[in-house]
Amino acid sequence: MGRDPNLYDRHFVLVADLDFGAYPPFTDAVVAPYNAGGRGAPSVGAPFIGALDGDRHVIRNLTIEKDGGDFLGLFGVIGSGGCVQDLTLDGITIRSRGSYAGCLAGESDGMIVFCRVSGALTTGNTGGLLVGQNVGTISHSHAQGIVACVDNGSYMGGLVGVNSWGGKIVCSDAAGDVGPGVSTAGGGLAGVNHGLITCCCASGSVSGGTDIGGLVGSNSDGMIVHSCASGAVSGRYSYESNVGGLVGWNYGVVIQCYAVGSVGGKTNYGGLVGKANTSVGRVINCFWDVETSGRSRSVGGQGLTTTQMQDLQTFLAGGWDFAGERANGTSDLWGMPDSGGYPRLTFFGDSYSAPALVGVGTAPEPFQIGTPEDLGAVCHHDLRACYRLTADIDLSG
Repeated sequence: MGRDPNLYDRHFVLVADLDFGAYPPFTDAVVAPYNAGGRGAPSVGAPFIGALDGDRHVIRNLTIEKDGGDFLGLFGVIGSGGCVQDLTLDGITIRSRGSYAGCLAGESDGMIVFCRVSGALTTGNTGGLLVGQNVGTISHSHAQGIVACVDNGSYMGGLVGVNSWGGKIVCSDAAGDVGPGVSTAGGGLAGVNHGLITCCCASGSVSGGTDIGGLVGSNSDGMIVHSCASGAVSGRYSYESNVGGLVGWNYGVVIQCYAVGSVGGKTNYGGLVGKANTSVGRVINCFWDVETSGRSRSVGGQGLTTTQMQDLQTFLAGGWDFAGERANGTSDLWGMPDSGGYPRLTFFGDSYSAPALVGVGTAPEPFQIGTPEDLGAVCHHDLRACYRLTADIDLSG
């Protein structure tokens, strides 16, 4: 499968768990290896544009080692139209001094849905535990492990290294520790965001040089919505660190997000945002914990005490959409833990059950959308399913 480009537009299903623990390391991407050429050399390789259904099986103990190699992962490049779903990668190890590396893919322009990875990644630039660079859509996916950088490289994240223009990361989370070898742009979820990040969270620690954020290192023309970060962040440069509990450097838009991790930096540090381009960077209805972060300042957002950050009324006043209320929306994005604490995205909670929809989600029997509540519930169901509007819906108010 991996070495025959004639198969890259086919559909595959994993029918058993696979364990590579007894096998020597691969020296390139397993499927769809790619070499971008450079300095006038032609590009070599073809992207995977078919589909792989993991069918909830696991690939374990895969190791890839290539000094200087680019586009490393189970897939080198997933092209537009390619899809990987319902796959778990466990105990994956990648070591390289190149660029564009991720346990699942070096680069993805396709769709990654319901995938989980755990492992250790060491690369030169643009690395993430799930994907090195994302140009497509990642949804309902998870990553945990360690992300390290050699030679003071840049653009490293707990889930993706760079979420590029057009890239979307939806309802996903990362628990990987990033750093400390990152020079520029390290984030708990993404090193750099040019696209859309919505309903995501990061809990790993992040350390590096500059543009270091608990969720995103550099939010460059991107949009971050309904997301949070709880990991400790720190920057080491004395002349300019740009360290934030959520975003290190913001020249995009951040809406209804919060951060609670500790923030350490020598210059330009903030509980939520470290530094911003004030002409284009916007922060709307966002909060950070001044006690746990150790910071009373931020370029945008509102600093609150821990008690205020764990009070439902704080967020309802900011227009946040919580389960059990309809004044701020019908999607039930957030919930307060029964035992107390900070708000949690309902996508990652154990106590929340998505509202049922009539239908089964297939083309012959699509889910039926007839009320504002039905419409809001779509985000909790499969993005690949089929839906049909069965009535006019008035969302005024």
